[in-house]
Amino acid sequence: MIRVAGLSKRYPAAGGGRRVLEQIDLTVAAGTSAALLGTSGAGKTTLLNILGGLDLDYQGEVEVAGLRLRGRGDRELSRFRRDCVGFMFQDFHLLEHLSALDNVLLASRFAAAAERRQHAERARQLLSEVGLAGREDELPGALSGGERQRVALARALLRRPRVILADEPTGNLDPVTGQRLMELLARLLRDDGATLLIATHDESVACRTDRRWRLEGGRLLDGATGDNPDAGGARGPA
Repeated sequence: MIRVAGLSKRYPAAGGGRRVLEQIDLTVAAGTSAALLGTSGAGKTTLLNILGGLDLDYQGEVEVAGLRLRGRGDRELSRFRRDCVGFMFQDFHLLEHLSALDNVLLASRFAAAAERRQHAERARQLLSEVGLAGREDELPGALSGGERQRVALARALLRRPRVILADEPTGNLDPVTGQRLMELLARLLRDDGATLLIATHDESVACRTDRRWRLEGGRLLDGATGDNPDAGGARGPA
């Protein structure tokens, strides 16, 4: 489902630029979960943006959900993100003038009328599952950081994406809520056959996935297997 070969990325900077990713090889099989561990600035978010087709300035090969991203036009990449990928951004990207429910429904704004009705029902269900039942009509400014993060998660899951890219999904949550969120993601893997890649600095979150890697100095290290017996997908190297 996710295949990366020889991926390198350099940020422009004085003195020739800084390489943030160096010859990354990565495979995550369909229906499995994986975690990218690393400190702030290690390149985790950069790698997720590349996998989601948001950053095309790289060297190497990237294939997600059967599509090779290099050379694709804006329209094709937009369809790819709409139909195949669920993003959970670290800074949420909620629209402040829209309610929690309408923020979740942003992912369906171009769908047919019948599909939008189905999405509205699913959006309410997802908000309830992340602990926001009764808060659907509140604006983001009335929500805490953790609540905003849960709205962002519901939005990412709305269209039952084939691939979920989650950037620090538990970073603003207390341990109990974070555990509930990870259980919801694990259930999605089982029910929908989705593939999950999480960027995190939290070892306890990473241990709930099937596979773990660590980004250090632009290099991908330590292909350890997760130790969660309930995680979806197969064990061991993908």
